[in-house]
Amino acid sequence: MNVKDDLSSNDGRLSACVKAALARGEVQRKSERSRFKNRQLISQSEPVPGRSRYGYLRGNLSVDPYESVLVRHAFESIANGAAVFGLTKALNAVGI
Repeated sequence: MNVKDDLSSNDGRLSACVKAALARGEVQRKSERSRFKNRQLISQSEPVPGRSRYGYLRGNLSVDPYESVLVRHAFESIANGAAVFGLTKALNAVGI
C-alpha cells in the first residue's frame, strides 16, 4: 500500500485489497517452495536448513536420543487422553 491508496474511497480500498491478496498469494507460494525443497532434501538425506526440529540433532536428520524420549512421552500421553494444557504445564515445570 502506498500514499495513493486512499482507504476512504471505494477505489482506494479495492486497490489495497488487491495488493494484499497478491502479497498473501506470494507468501503462500514461497511457503510451498520451501516445504517442497525441505522434503526433497530429506528424501536425499541432506540436512534441512534452519533451526533443528525438537527431537532431532542439527541438520534434522538424526534423532536426538534425549529429546526423542520426551517427544515419544508427549505423543503417548496425548494419544492416551492427556490434556495438552496439562502436559505443557508439566513439561514447563521441569524446564522443557
